Amino acid sequence: MPTTVLDVVAKPLPCACRCHVTLTAEQRERAIAALFRFDDAIRGFGYEPIYDLAADGLYREARQKNDVSYRGIAVRDSACMYRRLVGFMAHELIHLLTGDVTKANYGIPFAAPHGVPNDVAPRDEAAFLEPFNRGEARAFLFASELAAALWGIDFEVSNARDVGTYGFAGGNALVPAPPGSRPVGHYDPVHHREVYYRLANRLQNEEAGWFTPERAAEMVARVRAAEEVGAMQRRAPWPSPRKLAQLAPRIPGRNDTCACGSGKKAKKCCAA
Repeated sequence: MPTTVLDVVAKPLPCACRCHVTLTAEQRERAIAALFRFDDAIRGFGYEPIYDLAADGLYREARQKNDVSYRGIAVRDSACMYRRLVGFMAHELIHLLTGDVTKANYGIPFAAPHGVPNDVAPRDEAAFLEPFNRGEARAFLFASELAAALWGIDFEVSNARDVGTYGFAGGNALVPAPPGSRPVGHYDPVHHREVYYRLANRLQNEEAGWFTPERAAEMVARVRAAEEVGAMQRRAPWPSPRKLAQLAPRIPGRNDTCACGSGKKAKKCCAA
């Protein structure tokens, strides 16, 4: 059975940022309420949230198939269900709200940001990837701000890295592309660290003023409307976030999926 948001909050796991200790009970309660509201909203937009610890791997499988009918949205990559999961949700909502919700992956090509469709001319690769890089910068920069506007989250949520995940054409790093696309030689933070961070910081500085009060209000209104649609599709009321916020994290068993998000059993991963 797929992991649901109720599975996540009813069986909390310890996380590296120690959210159960560093956040107050009220902050944890608010975050759990946000998870429920996000679940309603994402379903109201017509997508299926994926909460498995190995959700990123499931997304990569769909990416390699280049399935234009795919409606899954990976929203979990670690055991953290507060700072990281709330941050992941807000990040994905920014992509959704600035994309095309009638299409898979909000209309973002599965090849982006490290590949392009085969019909894009080599000279146009950088220009093709530019809007997707800017969309990633906005989602990276303003996850905390959107979480505050939508759900009243008063703590900083977490991104996967210290800068966004961009595809800057020109380097020699290559990532396999899905069918119908080709990889683009690009700068990455491993082989071209100095260049990558310089380009990333410049891009993020250029997008620093994007999340205006007017844009925030428009985004909140759209999510609220989707929440109502998703809530009508739900069969039962959500349980009390206050009671769930009081649950202590449990240590994964050796045969459980490892909390790091690798998809392996704990005994063959971090427990080893």
